[in-house]
Amino acid sequence: MNNYQVVPLQSLPGIQRDGTVYDSENFIDGQNTRFYNNKPRKMGGCKAVNYGTNEIIRNMFAVARDINVDVYLGRANSLSYISLPVDDNVDIQNVDEVERTPTGFVANPENSWSFDLFTSVSDDYPVSQILAQVCPNASSINNSIEGPIYYGPINTDAPLTPIVDSVLGPIQCSGGIVFLSPILVAYGDDGKIQWTDPNATDSLNTWRDSSDAPLQNTIANTKIVYVTPIIGASVPTGLFWSLNSLGRITYTPVVTDGAVTYVFASTIIDSNISIISNSCVVSYKQTYFWIGIDQFYMYDGVVQPIPNTMNRDWFFDNVNLQYRNKIFGIVIPRYDEIRWYFTLKDGTENGAFIAYNPVGKFWYDSRNGRSAGIQTNLFPKPLLADSEITTLQTRRGPQDYYLLWEHETGYDKVIGNNSFSIPSHYTHHIMDIFSNQGGQNRLTRSRRLEPDISLIGNMQFSILNMMWAADYYNGNILVDGPYTFDRNTRYVDTASQGRLVALKFESNEIGGFFQGGKTLYDWEVGDVNP
Repeated sequence: MNNYQVVPLQSLPGIQRDGTVYDSENFIDGQNTRFYNNKPRKMGGCKAVNYGTNEIIRNMFAVARDINVDVYLGRANSLSYISLPVDDNVDIQNVDEVERTPTGFVANPENSWSFDLFTSVSDDYPVSQILAQVCPNASSINNSIEGPIYYGPINTDAPLTPIVDSVLGPIQCSGGIVFLSPILVAYGDDGKIQWTDPNATDSLNTWRDSSDAPLQNTIANTKIVYVTPIIGASVPTGLFWSLNSLGRITYTPVVTDGAVTYVFASTIIDSNISIISNSCVVSYKQTYFWIGIDQFYMYDGVVQPIPNTMNRDWFFDNVNLQYRNKIFGIVIPRYDEIRWYFTLKDGTENGAFIAYNPVGKFWYDSRNGRSAGIQTNLFPKPLLADSEITTLQTRRGPQDYYLLWEHETGYDKVIGNNSFSIPSHYTHHIMDIFSNQGGQNRLTRSRRLEPDISLIGNMQFSILNMMWAADYYNGNILVDGPYTFDRNTRYVDTASQGRLVALKFESNEIGGFFQGGKTLYDWEVGDVNP
């Protein structure tokens, strides 16, 4: 007869980085692990769909084209696109790029692109136009140097051409562009916006009224860094973020001496916010989420901070603000997952992401470098560009590439015909006896694990035994294991003791996958604490 006690091995979802690990009731570590139904689950694999070049991709934009999606790739010295089939059952491998670098384009290592689609079809524009604005914003959100706006039909491969008003000359801005149908708006420094005349014959190249006065306005007291359309509005309407405010612009008639003109009237929603980058705003279920300088924000009609006691300090202590404008957000809707990729203190390119689940209201993170991305929408899987070089063997010898990945596909990292495992792990919170045994200062003897994990392949677990809370940090962890098990394993017997105990699970084999369930942990009261 034994004195085992059997308990479900349960930690709260998300990975706790702030505070101390011993104080956490959440998981305390993880990599390539998300939480589905509040249980740990290995993130999906990725497949290289384009080997790219030795120049990093800064921005991406998707355009629907019949049965394909054209994915535009903005780099420091070029603009191109790849055409991917919408049917994700098609085996996509290393799709060739089509060059569309604009006429008169000037390369700059800090170039960053803003894209949109002009869909006001007329005699002058019988097909939709791809719009691309570029200026040196890659690292600094405060940049005031303006750059040109280019356009071209989506059904040709010709270089894009600059937008030029016949009186005002080339139209430039330092923030970006947005299409508020039927008007193209450019925004940037000093809170200034400018826009096209929707009634002009050549509206894309007409940015003035009948008196040749520029169509422009000032809507904030600092640089406008991002604007997005408000869906469902009866007139052109958008939300805008300046460096210190969130506001709304609306295309509004103004009557002067019986004459009607239109301007973009602005309303400030909140004048006491911040924004860390021009690509960090994401929309999910009619709510906007973004990162400020020292806070996470959301807007659903009211601006409010997103509560985060799990990794807020960890994020702001480790983000490299010198490269803050490289931060970008993306949504994985299937898992209610919002990701923000960012540059770590010791890096110059994005090397990790922080994730928020707005349904479960928990946070986690992973080390994974991506420079740009587009979420599931026109294309059925997320597409993310690598921020790290991959060296491939070619007929010309080893060559360096920044690859473009299709994510959430399979369980491995796939390049051509080669598959590589994706290491994944998670660690439960630290357990002890005295928290539940009336302060009894005894060791915990781990006797058995009864796995309840949906598995493909094998998995390992290790028991991390500590005598004191500081041992997690000072290297005095006594590791028992690893023990290997598969989906048919009924139980694994163990024999180790620790005053403080945590269990770490790992998967690192080709084709490996896990989805956690209600694993049981068998333990008994061990020796007296020496």
